[in-house]
Amino acid sequence: MVQGSVVLIAAFYELFIMVIMLILVLLTFIKYLQFRNRLTLYLFLIFFNLLLAIFFSWFSKIIVLTTDIDYLYNEPTREYPSTPLYLIYLRIVDFRIALAVVAISSIFSYVFKINVFEEEKKLMWKLIFYGYAGFCVFFSIVIYERGNTLLDAINFLFIFLLISMVYLPFMKKSLLSYRSSEDVFIKRKLLSLALMAFNFTCVFLCFLIDRIWVLLGAFHFTIFYFLAWLFTIGGIVCAYFGYIKPKRE
Repeated sequence: MVQGSVVLIAAFYELFIMVIMLILVLLTFIKYLQFRNRLTLYLFLIFFNLLLAIFFSWFSKIIVLTTDIDYLYNEPTREYPSTPLYLIYLRIVDFRIALAVVAISSIFSYVFKINVFEEEKKLMWKLIFYGYAGFCVFFSIVIYERGNTLLDAINFLFIFLLISMVYLPFMKKSLLSYRSSEDVFIKRKLLSLALMAFNFTCVFLCFLIDRIWVLLGAFHFTIFYFLAWLFTIGGIVCAYFGYIKPKRE
């Protein structure tokens, strides 16, 4: 009963976060329709995929509350029928679909970063990044074994490393450009991108810490799980009000 109550609280919490994200995503899309700016389109695709990720995370709780399926950590040895419906449900419940969507969002983040700073990345580095991103999508959906909590934690680690490959250099580049720019308006936009990168990095740092705690025996969900979604909102807010819709003096 206590576990069910926590899942219900988490479901309402994520529904609240999802509504806020939906509003921001729609506002971003409206801005894109107004100006047809390619960078705004990339941000919309990043935000939209993050919205899909939280939707699947929220839907996982609906499945747990309304069916006989429970989270991996509550029943690591139970077996389910190998039907297509259960194969999909189990991957949603264990956050595999959500993680795959986040990996896709990181690809748009990478493209956005290249276009913002007009970088000419070497072909080898691009192949490494896109190859690793594709591997993360594949691992999230295909390399799955119900009951293997270590494999589950490794999946979160892979996604965190992918996010870090994008947003840590992104944050560094934004801050360096911020310090070298003389234009207050441009500085504000660069700072907002640095804050977005910081928040999005913290999202999966929190999820990774949550997963490690659960792996060590903590109850699902820890405080870091709830903090992660707040960082998601923080990143989108920074990007929208600082970069997409900045105020001029």
